[in-house]
Amino acid sequence: ADLETILRRVGTAVLKLRDGTNGRGVAFVEATDAEGLRLNGTASNAAALRQHIGTASMILTERMVQHEYAARIAPGSVNTFRLMSFTDPDTGEAFVGRAVHRFGTRRSGVVDNASVGGLCAHIDLATGTIGEAEGVRSIYGDARIRTHPDTGVDFVGIEIPRWREVVETVTRLANRLPENPYVGWDVLITPEAFTIIEGNATPDVNLVQVHGPLLADPRIRRFYEHHKVVR
Repeated sequence: ADLETILRRVGTAVLKLRDGTNGRGVAFVEATDAEGLRLNGTASNAAALRQHIGTASMILTERMVQHEYAARIAPGSVNTFRLMSFTDPDTGEAFVGRAVHRFGTRRSGVVDNASVGGLCAHIDLATGTIGEAEGVRSIYGDARIRTHPDTGVDFVGIEIPRWREVVETVTRLANRLPENPYVGWDVLITPEAFTIIEGNATPDVNLVQVHGPLLADPRIRRFYEHHKVVR
């Protein structure tokens, strides 16, 4: 009953597993009227919602509204990008070494995770410009993707709003968390600003390395060598 009361107040919320990964278990929940609910866009009710939750430990959080550029590309999901921060072992200063933008598809549903059928596009660190994307190879093959498979929008060359501000903020946060020298930050651009969804302590190397080897960057190679990941 308390959950229903909250939904009546906020209108739309997101449920996600407390220990979930790869977007699994995420659900968009919306209160439609005095009796009805919508679960991932489908008409539902309180009993079905309780059954969906079951005995799982879940987080209830607000649903963020994304910027127009992302909604135009993939309106069915909240589309985030990941910045990987590294703490330089010699200077102790953090830097952003790689970034990718995720976009949901009809296959991935309400989430943008590449592991369940979404797209992962390269971001130019200097400009915040979106490049070509990759998808799950069993679905999309080896081809580089320029246009969204569902909306047909060509996303290559689109500049992410507030890019420099995002990079500076993530770098500042990483410097305040020296005990976490390696973080994957998930960021969403909203109509008026941006929000950091979460920081991942074990960011997916495969997610970013499809766009080029990480060890080609001397700073990143030095980081991995210092932590004895590579020789």
